[in-house]
Parts: sequence; C-alpha cells; structure tokens
Amino acid sequence: IVLLVVVGVGVLWGAVRPVLDSSSNQFQPDCFTIDLKVTSCTFNVAGMSVNVNRKVGVGDLTGLKFIFMLSNGQTIVNEDTANIPEELESTTFMTTISLSTGVTLQSVVVSAMVGESKVLCAPNVNPVPCQVLP
Repeated sequence: IVLLVVVGVGVLWGAVRPVLDSSSNQFQPDCFTIDLKVTSCTFNVAGMSVNVNRKVGVGDLTGLKFIFMLSNGQTIVNEDTANIPEELESTTFMTTISLSTGVTLQSVVVSAMVGESKVLCAPNVNPVPCQVLP
C-alpha cells in the first residue's frame, strides 16, 4: 500500500509540476506592494499628459502601461519604460494619440510592469477621466 501511495504521489507530481513551472514566471509579489495612482490626465492638440504618483511600497517597477478608454468602446495601450517613479515620487507620461473624428478620450488606468521580464500587474481599479483642453 505504501508503494502505491508513493507511485500515486509521483504521478500526481508529474502532472502538476509543469503547470506550476509555467505559471511561476508570471507571478510577481511586487504586484501586491507597488501602489500607483493616476493623479491627472489631460489631452490637447499638442498631445497627452498623464501624471502618475507612486505611493509607499517596495518593488522592482520596470515600466508603466497606460490603457486609454475611448468613447467608442475601444482602448489604446501605451507603455513607458523610461520615466519610472521611485517610491513616493511622481512622473509625467507624455505621448501623442490620434483619434478618429467624433471619438473622444474618456479615461485612463495604469498598470505596473515588474521584474526583468516586465510582468504586467493588474491595473489600478479607478479609471481617471481625461480632461480635454483647447
């Protein structure tokens, strides 16, 4: 009976291990400690400006991914790996976005990218409305 249990555990481990190995690269504890907040979003003819504040929380932040929601239900995704805020710092992300006629920019959320492989964390939960300036 003991031998059957050992063999059963070995077979089960053989089935579970590949799943654990493939998903272990995608889990990042830093996703739980890094706290980002979009403080403002403005859009005008010169381009887009998004201010991001990093709150207290250690972690290997290697990039920011911005998800812009449009009035037609589509999204535009941009990333920034140059302007990475340290703890308790703020940074401004600037880009240009071309919108189709009649489509407006609604809001933005930010996600952290962590680690060497730039694993994408879940975005902050509160979209920040984008202010359209003349």
